Amino acid sequence: MKPFTLRLFFPDGDPYGLKVAKLGNWSGVGVIFPRALFGEAKKRPELGRPGVYLLLGEDEDGFPEL
Repeated sequence: MKPFTLRLFFPDGDPYGLKVAKLGNWSGVGVIFPRALFGEAKKRPELGRPGVYLLLGEDEDGFPEL
């Protein structure tokens, strides 16, 4: 695997809040946030672009679910 640069931006300064991730040599952007911050996150310009959106959570037994 080749080395790469991953830049993380924390718009509100909270590492557990909204995060914007950019990978060098790639035009895409990742936006990571807890479900509770969806209202704030949808105001971000990154979410106005076409893309793939994944919702992560847990099932009834506490196992990760996509």
